[in-house]
Amino acid sequence: MNILSVIIAGILGLLMVVYITLLFVTIIFNVKIAENYRQGLAEKLDELRLSSMLDVMGININTYLHSESILDIRRQMAQCSDCQNIDACDETIKNHDSDISDDISFCNNEDEIKTILQRKSKEE
Repeated sequence: MNILSVIIAGILGLLMVVYITLLFVTIIFNVKIAENYRQGLAEKLDELRLSSMLDVMGININTYLHSESILDIRRQMAQCSDCQNIDACDETIKNHDSDISDDISFCNNEDEIKTILQRKSKEE
């Protein structure tokens, strides 16, 4: 091996180490950004009845935030905030002792909630 081959191999090795290091740092950075984003989403979700409805239906909020896509969560939050069935929702949340899993037809997110419940029951 001549000296030029050794220098080129050394440069390529160094570039590989730099690339792997930057890749690792970028992944950690993106994970932290995602955690912060989901935390903000959780805070906004807490302001809506959707959070209480998910809790009443037995859906863990953290699991919900990590298993559903961000677009779906934002759409469901918008549907909840635009809802006109506030009285029925409040009554359902207030009287959560009974089995309400089939009695949420007033909810704008009924289909999504039932889909989440079906998925949850398959996982258990």
